[in-house]
Amino acid sequence: MKKRTIFIAVLAVLLIALTACSPAQPSGEFNPREVPVFVGSDSTPADRQEDLKQVLGWKEGDTFRISEEGQLTYYRNDNDFQDSGMTLSDAEATERAEQFLSNLGLLHRGGYRTTVSRISRSVMDGSGASDPVIVEYTVSFYRVHNGVDVVSDQEDGILLSFDAKGITSLRYFWRDIAVQKISDKGSLLTKEAALEVYNNRWDERHGDCCDPHPDPDIREAYLNIENTTRPCWVISEDEAYTNAWWIDMFTGEILAG
Repeated sequence: MKKRTIFIAVLAVLLIALTACSPAQPSGEFNPREVPVFVGSDSTPADRQEDLKQVLGWKEGDTFRISEEGQLTYYRNDNDFQDSGMTLSDAEATERAEQFLSNLGLLHRGGYRTTVSRISRSVMDGSGASDPVIVEYTVSFYRVHNGVDVVSDQEDGILLSFDAKGITSLRYFWRDIAVQKISDKGSLLTKEAALEVYNNRWDERHGDCCDPHPDPDIREAYLNIENTTRPCWVISEDEAYTNAWWIDMFTGEILAG
């Protein structure tokens, strides 16, 4: 039998269409003068460590830790890249991830949106490369307040990856949210003005070497950075914030990107 060289073709991050959120997701309108802030902790208590390890199937060599703030991190220590044996739609992959979280007692009803990505593998031998086969799904859960994402520099939210054998990795950090009014800072930056800021800064940084994304995703979001929440226009390649630029709605400052 010919020796075959296996290579991992990361055909994702194919961060595909937005998956429907839980029916209990709150509704409302974006209000840049009333911002969500993280308070206290609704995250993983350290006294659940043994229980969670058991459900995850933790074994010696796997990574498992819960920080003082309640952030859970888990990685399964194997690299055999088993074929998933599954071809799942975004909705099916999200449902599978929600079931995993429910089994762990970590599923929150509503208050999030999801995106799905896939990692694929191809096999190469003397005749060339085989068709790619999906080996892993990753579902990202973004915190939501009144239908708008709340993203933080502390990695609030959930990132869960799984294959045919179960969960391969999990990052979980889910804190309570309160609403805080901010002082009136004057007029808001329009979407068109934010796009102009983006294009001008792109030209300053990159010159003629490359062009900005021709059809970027532009959306409202809250960015909690250094424990302060700022309403932003976010300009990125897709709904999963790939190569995102975060522009403060009041000042036009580029906070990240």
